[in-house]
Amino acid sequence: MAEQRKQVENLAQQRQTVAKAEATLKQRPDDPEANLAVGHWHTRAGDWAQALRHLAKGSDEPVKRLAKQELAAPPDKPED
Repeated sequence: MAEQRKQVENLAQQRQTVAKAEATLKQRPDDPEANLAVGHWHTRAGDWAQALRHLAKGSDEPVKRLAKQELAAPPDKPED
């Protein structure tokens, strides 16, 4: 039970960090640190479209480069 409580507290703390980052992005949409935080949050949520958009503006250069490559790639064709 203590481990679950710790996980919930950690998740709540992460969400507060993301809320602050989202507020920053309203004022400065290209803020690299805020974009990285929000992008990581969206990856955990499985929302890759949003994640890539933010990670491409983030402060982690290798992640930024990969996100930009992914966004530039043509969409996958559905299989018949």
